[in-house]
Amino acid sequence: GITPYQYQINRKIAIAKNMLADTDIPVNEVSDMLGYSDAHYFSNVFKLRVGYSPREYRRMLQKCLK
Repeated sequence: GITPYQYQINRKIAIAKNMLADTDIPVNEVSDMLGYSDAHYFSNVFKLRVGYSPREYRRMLQKCLK
């Protein structure tokens, strides 16, 4: 029940969440690896979908693991 574009964004955000949780790759590199030419745009899309910026998401996960 979603468009191919929405599916693609959902997949990219799921991959980004895994990368942010499992690696120390900087957010701008995660953005590049997922095909976003603008890290700020990626951060905005991520925040709209997840509720946190990529940096906030990573910090939140790191706090939970301590």
